[in-house]
Amino acid sequence: MKISSFVKSHFSTVNISSSDAKMFKNDIKRIYNCKNVDRAINTVLKSSRKHDNLKIDKIATLTSALLSEKETKNKLLQSIDNKSPDKAATVIGNLPKGLSKDVLESISPGKAARILMNLPLGKQLDILTEMSPTRAVNALFQMPPSSADKIIDKLSIDIKTSADKDFIHEVMEKYHPLSGLERIGMINIQYVEKTNIIRGGAPYPPGHKREGKVDYNSDVVSALLRAEVRHVISFNEFLSPEISELDHAGITFTHFPTEDFTPPQMTDIQRASEICSNMTDGNVFIHCGAGFGRTGTVISGIEIIQDGTKKYKHERTRAYKNNGVETIEQVKLLDKLYETVS
Repeated sequence: MKISSFVKSHFSTVNISSSDAKMFKNDIKRIYNCKNVDRAINTVLKSSRKHDNLKIDKIATLTSALLSEKETKNKLLQSIDNKSPDKAATVIGNLPKGLSKDVLESISPGKAARILMNLPLGKQLDILTEMSPTRAVNALFQMPPSSADKIIDKLSIDIKTSADKDFIHEVMEKYHPLSGLERIGMINIQYVEKTNIIRGGAPYPPGHKREGKVDYNSDVVSALLRAEVRHVISFNEFLSPEISELDHAGITFTHFPTEDFTPPQMTDIQRASEICSNMTDGNVFIHCGAGFGRTGTVISGIEIIQDGTKKYKHERTRAYKNNGVETIEQVKLLDKLYETVS
């Protein structure tokens, strides 16, 4: 909430006139920007040299309310940031509409998108219509295009003409970085939050998944380039995929063959983490078959290596599940990796 709006909403509580509020504006800003209550109190005392005690009492009352609101919101943001998307969605879903919007606008678009996707459609629409257009579009762009399209269809009720609705779909089709990958049939495509990683299913030609014909054809490569992919890491079990189009486009290919429902080798996960860390320009696309078990294990492993002490210190199993880890063997490998890193 803006300082001026907050002061105005509390006039009746502390009996401050508009002219007083204007005079106190800079004092209140300085107090509100203090990192703790002790420093805020010292700032109030310094302000008392300029104003009489009665006015300082009013400033102190406002300060207390401001600090209380700020502390509560910061704690809420910290709590949501530490929760898995499904648990965070439970918290967000029970907040007042305006506060839900404020919280989602205060976190990264990727995290906001994951939380929104765990909410009922009606709640998604309520929050998105309250958010600023820029924030709402940023969140939609972090979702798989198919999910974003469903939401846009419902949001379009408020759009004046069908031409406007078609225009929004056209924008998503043309400019969403991952729409090209979904359009050619690749599944479970999504960004990995706070990384340069895109994860998903393998590019199988239609009807050839069982035959293992992973095919990085020109359509796939065009879609990868559009998503700014510079390196593809495959944990698919099928050997000798056709990669000439990748080579021609300058996209590096690394293959760590891994049988379905088994854990990748720890050294392969560590190598994948190094590749992602060393990628300074563009994205890395990591896939297995469907984009769940093996890919989820690799993503969890990379997160453990790069930031494991934070995200995986508590509720590790839930974090694995959210990433798509499927088997007990995959969980055991990740637990071993966590202990090695920590």
